[in-house]
Amino acid sequence: FTLFEYFDDAVVPGELYRYYVEGTLTTTYRDQDTTVVVRTDEAETRAMIPIDQGAMVSSASPNPFNESTLISIVVPMSFENPDADLPIPTESTVNVWVYDVAGRQVKRLYSEQVIGGVLTLKWDGTDSNGSPASAGVYFVKARAAGAEGTTKVVLVR
Repeated sequence: FTLFEYFDDAVVPGELYRYYVEGTLTTTYRDQDTTVVVRTDEAETRAMIPIDQGAMVSSASPNPFNESTLISIVVPMSFENPDADLPIPTESTVNVWVYDVAGRQVKRLYSEQVIGGVLTLKWDGTDSNGSPASAGVYFVKARAAGAEGTTKVVLVR
């Protein structure tokens, strides 16, 4: 089993894509070469906004924005028993909020259980009542698995 990463420069952040991995394995059994083609099931993923090394939250894209902006959140992996020979991943609660410059919560963007990975969320510039938020500076704050991060977004009307 080999772990790898794949980067596709042609994707659009926030869009949904499906990928699969296909490979061949050739082995010799009883003096005969046998080749097997292995293909994974399709994996569906949402393209993320690039995130700086060591950060948890990407900067928004676009930023400033008018109609909507996308933010990617890195959800750290947590394990039931991290010292086990084969640790079992466990879900952690991921909360993402939008705050104004006065520190008032404008909207909760996300609150669910997730097993580590990357979430790409869209904020449409509305508050928790669905009303358009005022133009200005906002902060998107994410908390998951004991880690947290914040990024600044600018809403223009």
